Amino acid sequence: LDRSSAASDVYKRQTPMQAFQRIKVSHACYLLDISDDSVATIALQLGHDDPYYFSRLFKKMMGISPQKYRKERGKN
Repeated sequence: LDRSSAASDVYKRQTPMQAFQRIKVSHACYLLDISDDSVATIALQLGHDDPYYFSRLFKKMMGISPQKYRKERGKN
């Protein structure tokens, strides 16, 4: 199997909402890497009115909180 086929298989097993959330969390990682914006601000930028819900979603998908992700990536 080539990489694109394997990646395609992963996305086929996701609901559209799960795929959309994965894209949003991926973009959150990017924003956490490049900006000094607060997690609450990033949550709002991604359409989440509740930063606590966003943090729980992020942790569920990434295995660590947004704050810990940022700290481990070298941004405080």
